[in-house]
Amino acid sequence: MLTKVDRRGTGCIKWDRAYLQRLCANPDAEAFWIADMDIASPAEASQAVMEIARGGAYGYPAFETLKDDILGFIKARHGYEADPRGLVISRGVLMSLALLLEGTEGSVVIPFPAYKPFVSICSLQKRQIIQWHLGYDSQQGRFYLNLDELESLLRTHHPGVLVFCSPHNPSGCVWAEDELKALCMLCKAYGVLIISDEIHADLVYEGSRHTLMDKVARSLEIDAVTLMAPSKTFNIAGEHFSYCLFSRQQRAAWLEGRLAALFCNEPSLVGGTLAHACLTKGGAWLDEAVQLFRDNAAFIQSYFQSNVPQLRLTSPQASFICFMDCSAIRKRVSLDAKAFTDLYDPSLSPEGSELTRFFGIRASCAFNAGSWFGEGYDDFVRFNYATDRNTLERALERIRKAVSMLPTI
Repeated sequence: MLTKVDRRGTGCIKWDRAYLQRLCANPDAEAFWIADMDIASPAEASQAVMEIARGGAYGYPAFETLKDDILGFIKARHGYEADPRGLVISRGVLMSLALLLEGTEGSVVIPFPAYKPFVSICSLQKRQIIQWHLGYDSQQGRFYLNLDELESLLRTHHPGVLVFCSPHNPSGCVWAEDELKALCMLCKAYGVLIISDEIHADLVYEGSRHTLMDKVARSLEIDAVTLMAPSKTFNIAGEHFSYCLFSRQQRAAWLEGRLAALFCNEPSLVGGTLAHACLTKGGAWLDEAVQLFRDNAAFIQSYFQSNVPQLRLTSPQASFICFMDCSAIRKRVSLDAKAFTDLYDPSLSPEGSELTRFFGIRASCAFNAGSWFGEGYDDFVRFNYATDRNTLERALERIRKAVSMLPTI
């Protein structure tokens, strides 16, 4: 059974009052932003960590079964038998991405809207970023792969790498296998390495199907790396445990060598323990969590349709985060901001946007700003709905009241 946890005052960044102030101008707002859950991790995970604490020693661990744990979980969850020779364990998806980029050359294509650390990592490595803007169907509330645009960018800029995201963060879209094959064939034609962040892959809703990039890459004989982790899946993101699937063993060996050179080729005691417990014993918990997120997304959509038709989610098919399209209220929010300049003062919430200030001030809800995911997405916020239904109901009612009180045009 899933359990809601109160994370205020626990050193959790999601509920940190100073950060909430910087994000939405209200340090007491309810947190619906950063991508972790207000749901307790599987009981088996907590029990495993308590066993460590009872032992009273925190020395060097030996994890003999972790690779088998990962391969077994992938087979059970995705029906895919990954090649153990292409599996590398690492300390986080972003660390893996940063190291992999060190071993490549050329500019980097990133689909937008984009998870901001992708951009930050490339910028810090002085790599030219080629922005590939996904198509957006405002009627369906769904982003899609604009493959004609991608081919134009590949032909014009000759990049070395595509940093992909599947399922997509921040929209919650799941890409069809045919779309992935078409994307892979383009990258093969232009000699582009695909690095695919699939950290949300285990959280796909019933009715949708995730296809691992490793599966497609191997079938088409292309160079690709699939980055995965139990972190979002089981709400253990603070432990920085992840794994990579390589379609080419030579590149896997390169990353293993780089990790060894940095003495980062072994997981931490707690990280490895949590990963083992979750991957081998967390299946029932995960099924229940995915159903909760699917139901929550449907509930929000239904509530907006009936009560706040000006707002809509971007039809999420996976995970517990998605964009919320606020374009229909954008001008009215700007009028509110002009009337109450002190409340909306951007210097008091530099990590936010006009929309996050509106939701923070008027509805006591903290969301990620759409602009955090790239220029041109100011009409969106990202909504994290990994919480219980009662919390959502109260928040949606506050949002309804806030929108109803906006000035008219």
